[in-house]
Amino acid sequence: MAWLALTVKLDAAAAEVLSEALLEAGAHSVAIDTPCASRHTLTALIAADADPAAMLGRASKQTWLGRVPAFNVARIDDQDWVRRSLFLPLIVLAPLLAARTSRGGKIALAGILEAQARELAATYACWFEIDTVALLDGWALLAGVRR
Repeated sequence: MAWLALTVKLDAAAAEVLSEALLEAGAHSVAIDTPCASRHTLTALIAADADPAAMLGRASKQTWLGRVPAFNVARIDDQDWVRRSLFLPLIVLAPLLAARTSRGGKIALAGILEAQARELAATYACWFEIDTVALLDGWALLAGVRR
């Protein structure tokens, strides 16, 4: 089955508020990536036959945003959403792991799909010198040292 991934870039407060409103408007799932920058990426999974602009419009009206933010829509398959949803906790945990890792401390992230390694490394690069250290059968191992 195919789905639509509705992606919006917002600040943290707006992303939290809009994620709740999108769930109420009919989104099946919502995830928020927390990069180093002040802008966050909200991704909502919606039915392939839904109208993304209308859903985002309804959700925006329920919040204090006052306008419909710019957005992108991509068609995705079930397995791609599952891969993404298993990957997102590692993105969300990045600032928490950084806060709990002393300068010079080491981390390793395993069980990462090779296709996701670059994005994950870019997220962790805000706090760690990090790189892919091993690849095997489509899987990657990332290792880093806290700055």
